[in-house]
Amino acid sequence: KPYKTYSDAEISAINDFNEKGGMVVLAGWSDYYERYEAFPAADHMAAQQNKVLAALGSSLRISDDGTMDDKLNGGQPQRLYFSSYNLDHFLMAGVEYNAEHPNDVMYTERFSQYGGASIYAVGTNGNPTSELPGTVAPMVYGHATTYSKDQDSDGLGGAATPKYAFAENDSRLLVMASEQLAGKGMIVVAGAAFMSNFEVQAQLDNGAEKNYSNYKICENLVQYLNPVKITPIETVQEEAEEGVKFTVEGIVTSNASGYDKDTAFFDCIYVQDNTAGINAFPVAGNFKIGDKVRVTGTTSSYQGERQLAVTKIEKIADAAAPAPKKVTAAQINDGSVLGSLVKIKGTITRVEEAEGKIQTIMVKDAAGNEARVFIDGYITKDKEVQNAIVGNQVEAVGLASYDNTFYLDGKQIAPRIRIRDRADVVCTAGETPVKTWSITYVTD
Repeated sequence: KPYKTYSDAEISAINDFNEKGGMVVLAGWSDYYERYEAFPAADHMAAQQNKVLAALGSSLRISDDGTMDDKLNGGQPQRLYFSSYNLDHFLMAGVEYNAEHPNDVMYTERFSQYGGASIYAVGTNGNPTSELPGTVAPMVYGHATTYSKDQDSDGLGGAATPKYAFAENDSRLLVMASEQLAGKGMIVVAGAAFMSNFEVQAQLDNGAEKNYSNYKICENLVQYLNPVKITPIETVQEEAEEGVKFTVEGIVTSNASGYDKDTAFFDCIYVQDNTAGINAFPVAGNFKIGDKVRVTGTTSSYQGERQLAVTKIEKIADAAAPAPKKVTAAQINDGSVLGSLVKIKGTITRVEEAEGKIQTIMVKDAAGNEARVFIDGYITKDKEVQNAIVGNQVEAVGLASYDNTFYLDGKQIAPRIRIRDRADVVCTAGETPVKTWSITYVTD
């Protein structure tokens, strides 16, 4: 197919965009592909991208070469997987790297570059330099054995391509870097199309292998360009419309089934921040109480309870599990603490079983109001609540929840406290009233 080159108007538009703060990402390719019959050097990919970079005032350039490696490759000298990273760069955040196994896909996320070029910097005189300006931040280097080759034999690229200090006494070809010029948007330059749908896959065919670092880099780029807005969970609970997208961060307050099936609710977890809590569905991974997670999803409901229909969830830190909030029956019944980890104390007024296991305990608090304590039949089914007898005292810890399908004696009792572990319901014998006597002594 005929190739195209940048027009002056296009370059001017790109420059205007960058001057107004827009990020510009430019990628090259190997000169191996540049084998048109009539193909002047000024029309080569590197030359065209460098024309844009020069107009932007950037010191970065793409080399008219091909990156090759005869020792570390994926079956072809140009099929390369790099792992020489500047992990301090913010666009490399989260990239998994194991110094003992830098090229092993079971330990390290490698940077995929197939049929790519190297990049370099020029000085104020416009000539290639082996010193990177202070405005440039390297991201990915080649291997120590990676070399530049003039594959189309046009006299460009090759051994003269500058290398840069990766470590002491270790200079390497550079394949990806960024540059930040004062008052402008960031410029990112790579020697290959690192964001292709081959390199950027949510999951590889072999799930045991680490993904390409390209995926994390692109995630970080998107996050930089369009920062995620974290919404208080309280706001999500208050949203009346279904299908509204939110991202929340909070602490997991109930285990997922992938961590402990006996203490997990079916296909969901509860997440809580300092404003409220909420049910997140579906979640069945290895998430546990105390994990700090970021959840993206849309508002939905199940049996009358507001939930977040999960499209993405990730653990972002370890944290301390929140202490349960002491609540009254009135707070459970009015929904003001829906989704939060709570504790209630009171007197047992009724106990109901289902399939031989305690399912419902009605609790009257000090104010004389009743609330429902509910235990799913699959929760710690090898245990049972001890001393669950009418008149006994009870202290229960669980999640403030809602189920509009529950009826007792024909009366709907939807609000509930959902128990994570039967051991979280502690019953003790009620206090026996003490009868006192008044004795009057009469003396003569």
